[in-house]
Amino acid sequence: MPISLTSPNTDNYYVGKGILSVQFVGESGYVDMGNVTSLEFTPGVKKLEHFSSRIGTKRKDKVVVQSLEATLKIVAEEWTARNMQMALVADMLSSTGTVTLDIMTAPLRGCAIKFVGTNDIGPKWSLTFPICTLTPSAALGTITDEWGKIELTADCFADPVTGSFGTASATFP
Repeated sequence: MPISLTSPNTDNYYVGKGILSVQFVGESGYVDMGNVTSLEFTPGVKKLEHFSSRIGTKRKDKVVVQSLEATLKIVAEEWTARNMQMALVADMLSSTGTVTLDIMTAPLRGCAIKFVGTNDIGPKWSLTFPICTLTPSAALGTITDEWGKIELTADCFADPVTGSFGTASATFP
């Protein structure tokens, strides 16, 4: 199929799958988080609206952007020591033989986050967020009849030089 950047084209329909990796500050490479069942990007745009008061019914005549923010919501299933570090906001004390985590000692974990699309249907999107902090966003259910989940929120930050929050690129079917 040829690359398609326009609509309508049913080849642009998307069923998302992919690999999510995290690189903690100070590390030299990204580490795969394992099976991630959900990754949601939420942009935040705070606007300041202006209304003219020159006539009886106010009318909006200008909008400016006051602030930009972005978050990622991550749901992971693999209870690796690294993923548990993020869920328990913990530092790793040792990993020889038995892993020991010091719970609640790393409340803001700086990282970069990368998603690489591996889907069979639709364009394969890759997203990179180079400046983030990770925090848990839900209770960690240690007794359950369901698959265990680790839910995290990443606050994404703009690069202080470029202002960019990250990049997105795609290859089309």
